[in-house]
Amino acid sequence: MAPKIGTKSLRLLCSMEIARNCESLRLAHIDKECWNNLWKQIWEIILYNNMDSPYLFKLFATQFSQCTDFPCHTKLSIDFQHQYRRLVNQERDVVLHRHLLIGASPKHRIETICGNFHLASFINVHQSFSYGGLVSIKVRSQLSRESLILLSNLTSITHLDVSGCRNVDDSVINSWCIAINVGKLPHLNCLVLNDCPITKSGFMKLLNLTRGDIFYLESHIQIDLKESLNEWNSSYQNTALLSLCSLDKWYHVNLLYYTAQKTLNFYLTRMKSTIVEDYRIVEDKISPYSDIDKINTQLTSAWLHNLQRKLGNNPVYSYLLSQRVPPQPNKVIKVTKENKLSVVPKRKVKITSLNSFFEI
Repeated sequence: MAPKIGTKSLRLLCSMEIARNCESLRLAHIDKECWNNLWKQIWEIILYNNMDSPYLFKLFATQFSQCTDFPCHTKLSIDFQHQYRRLVNQERDVVLHRHLLIGASPKHRIETICGNFHLASFINVHQSFSYGGLVSIKVRSQLSRESLILLSNLTSITHLDVSGCRNVDDSVINSWCIAINVGKLPHLNCLVLNDCPITKSGFMKLLNLTRGDIFYLESHIQIDLKESLNEWNSSYQNTALLSLCSLDKWYHVNLLYYTAQKTLNFYLTRMKSTIVEDYRIVEDKISPYSDIDKINTQLTSAWLHNLQRKLGNNPVYSYLLSQRVPPQPNKVIKVTKENKLSVVPKRKVKITSLNSFFEI
């Protein structure tokens, strides 16, 4: 709710002062029970003035993500009648207006990660907060193999688009498959690999996974699905699904999959209260020692890259999982009269000294 015109109340003045010093806030300062009375207004002021850094968002989301009216971004139509100055970033507003999943999830957060921000630091910061959100990552930067493999440590990642990343090869795919098989990436269900230098054998490892939750794959590689152990459906480039932007595609894939699994109502109910964090990793670098005007210029350039989507000339194929074939359990050999003689009992050795130990 926008503040009323006229004399500012004492509560509004206090909220504005706290918002001005918001970078000093810590988790211990914020009381979860005071959302409507205090922190809601402070958070709206922070959003309206574009002071909502990734850290501050996670700080507020940790405490108030379960509140139905907790916003991830300011409404673009809101007008506070210049009661306090807004630091306008027009490019950011355009990106938000085009890409927010307003109909799908009211809690959709878009962030741009610049090239000089170490991915390991991002993962550590993200893992230090806990509010049950889902993570979507679109890589528009040439991340190193080490950084790509580090992504498997993000337990809440649900959608990953690494299209055009030249370091995503069979070795990276193999590392991701190993991570999934040992229980990592438990929520990853959508993986987009267009124009990546992977081979057919590397892509088949993803199609044949028996663990994990991946049910949508996209690549320039065409596979004969009869070779896959699981049941997949494929479609060609010229479909309505493939023409969607990255996260819209993820949402519609979820609709298709959960409709087929007859659990659509449960999915839609969960999405109403779940925060979807949408990260775009770009190559632009920001100097932390620049003045505020230079930083805003650099941020503008980074957000502009969110509007540019480079599409390759190769055909694109999508693969939607129908049914994952469970792994076959190991056969247990029962001892019967027929095979009892073939069972060799273990040799029991009584260890009485070090000499007998080394003779074993």
